[in-house]
Formats: sequence, structure tokens, C-alpha cells
Amino acid sequence: MANARIETRVYIDQLKRSFGINPEGSFFNVVRCPHDFGTYLDIRFYYDDEDQLHVKYMMAIESGCHKWDDHSKKELVERNYTVKILDEEIGFTC
Repeated sequence: MANARIETRVYIDQLKRSFGINPEGSFFNVVRCPHDFGTYLDIRFYYDDEDQLHVKYMMAIESGCHKWDDHSKKELVERNYTVKILDEEIGFTC
């Protein structure tokens, strides 16, 4: 769960870097979601659907960020985020 907490915070920061700071009155929140196979974290964006700035921002972030940017990668390392990655070409985990 520690990795998930780190990941959600870093991802929210990347969304803000990529799409700008969310409009005043809107906000991100991380929610714990219990599941049969354990608890996972979900990032939610709360906004006023009557406010066009909020709606435009929500629509922009809906596409998300498909890859970690360099700043996020550095931040993940600094926060001791760990993950095993299989390198299919070489066949080892790091």
C-alpha cells in the first residue's frame, strides 16, 4: 500500500504539471477502495459540473498521462518507490 500512496501523489502532481493547476473550488482526492482481493487506491477529481472551467479541466485530465515524465520518475526514486520490472529482451528483473 505504501507504493500505491506514493504513486497516487506523484501522479496527481504530474497531472497538475501537464494540465495546469486545477481550478479553484475543484480538488483531487485519494480514496481507499476495498475489494475481495485487497484494498486499492483510486484518484478522484471533484468539481462543479455547473462551472465550465471545472468541466474543461476535468475533460482535459480525463485522458491522463500515459507515461511517467522525468520529474515524476525522479520523485518516485526520491520517495523510495520500488517496483519489479521484467525486461523481456534480457529476461531479468530489476
